[in-house]
This record gives sequence, C-alpha cells and structure tokens, in this order.
Amino acid sequence: ARVCGTSRVWMKSCLLERTLKNDEAEYELLQEALSLFKSAPKLWMMLAQFYAHHKDYEKAHETYKKAVRNCPHSVPLWLSFADSEERQGTLSKSRSTLEVARLRIPKSPALWLAAIKLEAKKTKLKVKNCLQRRYRTVLRLEYYGHMQLRRLVLPNRSQKLMMLSKMFGGCPCVFGGRKGILE
Repeated sequence: ARVCGTSRVWMKSCLLERTLKNDEAEYELLQEALSLFKSAPKLWMMLAQFYAHHKDYEKAHETYKKAVRNCPHSVPLWLSFADSEERQGTLSKSRSTLEVARLRIPKSPALWLAAIKLEAKKTKLKVKNCLQRRYRTVLRLEYYGHMQLRRLVLPNRSQKLMMLSKMFGGCPCVFGGRKGILE
C-alpha cells in the first residue's frame, strides 16, 4: 500500500490485515492511510468499525464525528454513523444524526428512507408520516425546480412558516423552528 498512492489500495491492505486478524497492523495502516487520504469515507468507516469491534465506542463516536467533518457528502458514512448511534441505544442521537445528514444532503433517498425506518421501528407514526410527506414534497419541489425556499417573498417569519406548512401538507414539524433555513 505504501508504494501505490490510492485510497482503495490502502483500504484493501487494511481489509487484508483485518482478515488475517492482525489488529496492530490494521490500526497502523488505517492511521497512516487517513493521514494521507482524509476525504476517503471508507477508511473512516473502517477505523470506526475497528474501535467498535474492540468495544471502544467513545473513540468510534469521535471517529465518526471527524469523518463527517472531512466527508460531509458521503451518504454511506452518515448511514453508518446513525446506525452506530442506534446500536448504542441512543435513539435521539441517531435521529439527530440523520436530521443533520438530510440537511447536508437533502436529495438523498437513502437518508430519508433510513429516517422513516427509524421512526417506524419506534412506532412514531405521526413523525414517520410527516417525514414521508416532507420527502415527497422535496421530490416534488426538485422535479419542478422550486428548491429556492429562501426566496419566498413574505413579510415575516410566521407567514413563511404558514406558507411552508401548507406546501408540506400541513406537517407542523417541517422545519422544527430552525431560523437559519427561513431567513
């Protein structure tokens, strides 16, 4: 891996070490690879999985946080992060992670589906139905090319919220009161 300069070769070398159950070599290769390729989401996921496998969940969480800062548009990385949070039993953190991911990558069906499935597992039907309506509306807005919600010409924030609520099928949790989206 040290001879060739691609992240894929480094990833395969780490995978080989994992298969051979050589933890020290795998860890060293992952650290070295990430020093060279900070924007390689698979390497970040492998490091987080390494920590999780060794029951160091706090380091795994920190690794995921660094990873999404370095690779903010990697859908599999966000899904892996949310799944890790869910496996740790922190449903609210998992939900929050998916919400941030959907704000960063709003057109990703996989992120919307993961959020809907998470709510369906926990039997929050109102939230699940609301998310489904929001996703359909995002698709509808994307289809018609009207993704410029910031340019709504209405006098104040409450009128914007009412207008957006009507656009999103009367769903009260459309923007969750986040000022930055509307102003």
